[in-house]
Amino acid sequence: MHRRAARFYEAQGEWAEAITHALEASDYSTAAHLMEHTVEQFWLRGEAATIARWVLALPDRLARDHARLLLTTALYLLTTVVQTTREQRERRYQEARQLMARVEGALQAQTGETTSQISVTGTEAGDVEREASAAEHALLQWRLRVLRRLMAVIEASASGDVERLRSMQEVIEEAQDHGEEAIWQTVPLGGSFTFHYTVRREGAQLLPRLLSLKERVSQEASRYASIRVRQWLALSAVRAGQLRLASEESQEALTQIEHLQGFALLKGYAQIALAQVYYQWNRLEEARELLRTVVHHAAAWQQLEQLAWGYAELIQVELARRARPAAELALHEVEELVQRERFEIYPDWLPAMQAQCWLAQGQLEAASRWAASVVFPEGPWEGRLYDAFPVVIQVYFAERRFREAVELLDSFRGHLDRPANLAVTITYLAQSLVALHHAGQSERARLIATRLFALTEPEGYLRVYLDEGEPMRQALLALLAPHSHKPELAPSTAAYLSKLLAAFEHEKQDASPPVVTATTGEPALSPAWQASARSSVPDVSLTRREQEVLRLLAAGASNQDIAHTLVISLDTVKKHVSNLLGKLGASSRTQAISQARARSLL
Repeated sequence: MHRRAARFYEAQGEWAEAITHALEASDYSTAAHLMEHTVEQFWLRGEAATIARWVLALPDRLARDHARLLLTTALYLLTTVVQTTREQRERRYQEARQLMARVEGALQAQTGETTSQISVTGTEAGDVEREASAAEHALLQWRLRVLRRLMAVIEASASGDVERLRSMQEVIEEAQDHGEEAIWQTVPLGGSFTFHYTVRREGAQLLPRLLSLKERVSQEASRYASIRVRQWLALSAVRAGQLRLASEESQEALTQIEHLQGFALLKGYAQIALAQVYYQWNRLEEARELLRTVVHHAAAWQQLEQLAWGYAELIQVELARRARPAAELALHEVEELVQRERFEIYPDWLPAMQAQCWLAQGQLEAASRWAASVVFPEGPWEGRLYDAFPVVIQVYFAERRFREAVELLDSFRGHLDRPANLAVTITYLAQSLVALHHAGQSERARLIATRLFALTEPEGYLRVYLDEGEPMRQALLALLAPHSHKPELAPSTAAYLSKLLAAFEHEKQDASPPVVTATTGEPALSPAWQASARSSVPDVSLTRREQEVLRLLAAGASNQDIAHTLVISLDTVKKHVSNLLGKLGASSRTQAISQARARSLL
């Protein structure tokens, strides 16, 4: 009956049911072939744990014949480690190690068998067979080495061990040259992306390699590789100052993702890249909606890296919108996430974020104390310093310390004026323009402006100017002042300047005072939260199962705990959590529980 059910569901394209019934029938060969056919689409839908459970159910005797499936499953497990909760992380590592150990055991057994057969097989056909077997053996050994390197990169990234990542750079790069299929080339490329984009902040350096690989993966069948490369390409293009390329690649990745059924694991990264572009184009509402979608789905599906990253970008957008309470709320969510999951790398982001919020609230003394505590070394910088530096300069601007700002900008020009990260360079030039103008160095200011406009005008940058506020507006106005001994601005540059000044005027008109509560004088919640809080009637309708899930969430249960308690699949739990967040207008579990209590649903 199970075999008949497996054949029926396979014909219908219902792969999960087909595999489940094949395993129940102990028809492991059929189950393995079905897994090989569908492993990628299950991973793209966030079901790496499901795949691992199925593959681990295969008997050891099939490990040699399906070694590629085992190692691909281990790869997919490891690529989701940074997304998982603390409880899930070690389980993913353990399952990946089990899969790798099975393949290693099969390879050792095969080596012994091959040695014993050498003396009895001397035909030409036997030689060909041995050569093919040796090639497959070498390929699997290479994949095992790549997986071990991936584990080391993940562990070093999670612990914030920058020195270990630096020492591993050559080992990571070495694997790039192996003539492998695209999905496996993304593994060493992912290590390089982590090192160059996250640690060294040199994302632009990856563009040539990513553009080349994009052409290659477009000719292969791997949707994972295609989406992954476009995602990295979009994020790196932002670092390269190429906003239009970033927009094209992120939208193309989202178009590919739209053809997938159900939840798409990589969607949030493409949305973040597109939100970064929209932010610089000052399309704040579109950026905000994208990021709210990211944090909503990431919270429901417990995709922690996307959740933290989405909140970090959302803080910037909310501050630009002058929605300071919403920015504070997002910052609080990141702090809770870091504390709950014991992230080692994300706390580096938080101080600079908090200082930006202090500046927005007019708490200059607190921001000044933080700025004074930041030390910028002459040697290599960690990634967090690139986040901190522009905020320190903004503190100097708020204190009217323009000459000191010029000195600081000049002293670290080698770190900030770098082609490997034009996004950092553009911010550096913008702040230099402000500092030089207000320090009375108008000649240097005009030279800086010429170079800055050459980088930002073709790509349509706005926010890099608007974020510096009134000091920048005054510096731009000075560039329009007539100078008899200076050449006139090019028509396109003059038009761009007019557009920038119009954007400042529009932002000034849209400015509104922060909303505070009438009773306490404390900042209020975001408008959506206020609307929900004003409603004392519990007008949200939950199904019985959603009520059960909500009660377990309030008790602190993880998705896995809920699945075990209610005897339902993890995928079903995630859908219920997503529905709950949507009905309650929340972007995190904490918000959902607060909203539920406010509406007397708990």
